[in-house]
Amino acid sequence: CQKLLNKFINNYTDCINEYLGDKKRALIEGAMSDFISTNRRCVLLDVGAGKGANFAFLPPNTDVICLEPDPLMISELERNVMNYPRLQMKDVICAYAEDMSQIETESVDFVVATYILCTVDDAKRSLAEIHRVLKKGGKYMYMEHVGAKEGTWIKAQQSLITPIWKHLFCRLDGETRDLIKETGFSRQNDEHF
Repeated sequence: CQKLLNKFINNYTDCINEYLGDKKRALIEGAMSDFISTNRRCVLLDVGAGKGANFAFLPPNTDVICLEPDPLMISELERNVMNYPRLQMKDVICAYAEDMSQIETESVDFVVATYILCTVDDAKRSLAEIHRVLKKGGKYMYMEHVGAKEGTWIKAQQSLITPIWKHLFCRLDGETRDLIKETGFSRQNDEHF
């Protein structure tokens, strides 16, 4: 059953990258522009790395730490990293986002997390860990499912579907923006689409 779910996730990830790849590229290149323009090395933590869906968008001279709780996905990730020789795999950690104790405080320049806050058990704790591991001046780049505006037809659908959907995949009605704002990042720029 787990292998079948991972196969679905792999296909889903490929579809997301095909559909939202330009948005991911713009997000990552925009946040990392200082490092890209000067060709400096940086350390990036990919939270919920899966099979490495974000690798295609990372610039050269990136030392990558991957955090992934699923050992089966880690096997996929380790095979996939071979397709990106410009990246340096610094570490692969099998752990949940709520506990990044294996990563030193203020040790990474960037954190990228795409569609993970809707799947974790404790989004506040996960965000606190992301905040903890970032260096001063570091950047957290994210793409997340968010709840629609209150009172809309879409919000009603999300509220109806989420109790079942969250056990299969993720929560569709999260208030992610507010959680991120409450974490204490110095600045938050996001785009709703």
